This record gives sequence, structure tokens and C-alpha cells, in this order.
Amino acid sequence: MHETAAAERRPATREEIVDLFARVDAQQLTALEAAQHLGCHPSYLHKVRRLLEQEGVLTPRPDRRWRSRAHRDAVIEQALANPDVGPKRLSEILRHLPDGQCTVGQGTISTILREAGLNTVEARRSRLSELAGVA
Repeated sequence: MHETAAAERRPATREEIVDLFARVDAQQLTALEAAQHLGCHPSYLHKVRRLLEQEGVLTPRPDRRWRSRAHRDAVIEQALANPDVGPKRLSEILRHLPDGQCTVGQGTISTILREAGLNTVEARRSRLSELAGVA
């Protein structure tokens, strides 16, 4: 049934595709959702994006690491507030913060914690002891 729906769908116009990428960049939908909307595989969507960037239709996206840097402080704060939980649980905690703007995957959380030297429970407890003045 899914294949039939995709087969009956008319090809998207260039403007529709550019608009879809704008919505992805604004985090209104994910790349996966955009690919499903177009009835294509996500890897094809990324290929189309690269082509549109090369043609100058789309501006190249900045390095994706900006998101992890933007959420770094919140990740570290919550890791220290909840030293016994791992990246998966931290991701859930961050997702349910009042502002709702901190959706970070567990892989990104692991990377942030590793770079900060807080990737183990012992390291987080040690940092808390240092902050409390107990060495």
C-alpha cells in the first residue's frame, strides 16, 4: 500500500523541495519525515540537498556540531544533577525540560560527556565532590 501511494504521488517541484529543506533546517520536521513526505529514501534526500547546495539554490548548512555545542551546558548540568543515569536516560530528561528545546540524542550526549571528562558515573561524582569542595 505504501508503494502504491508513492507511485501515485506527483513529482515535487523544485520550490516544494527547497521549502521542505527550509522546514528541516528550522527543525519543524526531521530529514526522515521530509524523505517520507517525498516518498524517497533519506540518503537520496541528502544527495538532492548536496546538489542544490552546489547549484547555489540552497546555502550550505553550518557544521552540525553547533547543535551539540548549543546544548552542551544543559547536558553537563543535567548529568551532574543526575550522576547515576546514562546517556539514554539523560536524553529523556533533557527532552522533558520545561523549555522543550533540548532534544539531544544519546550518542551526542555520550560525546559531550566524554569531551568534558564526565562519561562515567565515577567521573560525575568526582566532579560533584570537587564542586562541593570535598576533595
